[in-house]
Amino acid sequence: MRTSESNAKANRSKIRREYRRLVVDLSVLHKKDAGTGIQRVVGNVWSELRLLERQSLEIVAVAAGPDNLFRYIPSDFFESRGSGEYSRIAGPYEPQAGDLFFGLDFSPVMLPRCYRTVKRWKNLGIPVCVVVYDLLPWSNPEWFTWRGARNFRRWLSFVRSHVDHAFCISAAVADELRKALPHRGLRRLYRQDRSIGIDLMRLGTDFQEFSGRATQPAVLAGLEGRPIILMVGTVEPRKGYDIALEIAEKTCSGEHGPVLVIVGKPGWKTGELQRRLTSHLLVGKSLFWISDADDAQLAWLYENSAVFLSTTRGEGFGLPLAEAMSYGLQVVAPDIPVFREFDGTGIAFYTAGQVDEASELLRSTLVPVSTPLKEGRQTVSWRDVAANLVNQVMLRDDRR
Repeated sequence: MRTSESNAKANRSKIRREYRRLVVDLSVLHKKDAGTGIQRVVGNVWSELRLLERQSLEIVAVAAGPDNLFRYIPSDFFESRGSGEYSRIAGPYEPQAGDLFFGLDFSPVMLPRCYRTVKRWKNLGIPVCVVVYDLLPWSNPEWFTWRGARNFRRWLSFVRSHVDHAFCISAAVADELRKALPHRGLRRLYRQDRSIGIDLMRLGTDFQEFSGRATQPAVLAGLEGRPIILMVGTVEPRKGYDIALEIAEKTCSGEHGPVLVIVGKPGWKTGELQRRLTSHLLVGKSLFWISDADDAQLAWLYENSAVFLSTTRGEGFGLPLAEAMSYGLQVVAPDIPVFREFDGTGIAFYTAGQVDEASELLRSTLVPVSTPLKEGRQTVSWRDVAANLVNQVMLRDDRR
């Protein structure tokens, strides 16, 4: 019996070496591209993954459906801007030896529902990997809706029970994951202790493809010569836009003074804050909230702003901050652990939540818009991110 099991294991290892499929879960992006930070990462990484040419490696996309099974996404789906209807998915995914399942998309509802399917894969020797973007709904559920926090707990329990390897987008997230996995609140959902491999997945900052067609937002016409303080992120509790309003009141006064531009879609639990952002006395003068900016407009803002401001209470990485730095923008940001992982050059830290301190830093770092900001910009390409990710996934599987 032992000899037979050993032979089967050796055959699986041989197949893994000779031919593999990286099966990439895009369940959420397939239904709708919400334009969030996570969806931007998923879209950028997938766009590069599908272009990678690796010997004996096929990369395919799948999506989970209402029957809790996964089906292939047609190769032309995203190019044709598909409707997201489940009927447009191709045939069912049939697992085979040598496959690796990679949860690139953050799917807190659908993936836990598919646990029986995933369990069957694992019985076939298929490793399961996921990307962990942050653990904020676990550590700070008050920043999220009740349903969002609940779904995240279920997803984290799924990770604890079924995932072999997690790729975290920052060291801070990796540390949080190590602390969360043994938590008592998850133990009722798994039967035995399991070790999960944890690695870092650095994100890209390459936004240059939009620079050639950068477009000035119409609402900013006529503000030439006034320095722009830029903020980027969904209007939701943890982003601290309530603090940003206080900073604007202290910093953005006068006809020729700086203007605060917030780029972000309306989020949850911020109804009163959103009303303030649209009715404040500074609106249309020194305060602008652009809730529907496209990438070309965002590129223009990165190119023409004087300083990037963050008032966030917590992040998994801070993609807008990284993009701003790649454009050579000076950054004023709260002193939180994840931001200390960036090269400190170009970042002025203030004590989180301290309005006066942040305002003083802004005043001391504001520069004329005409000052060259692009010189020496450094970016991390999404192509490199995808290639490094595949290398890490394959290396982990070879060690099994």
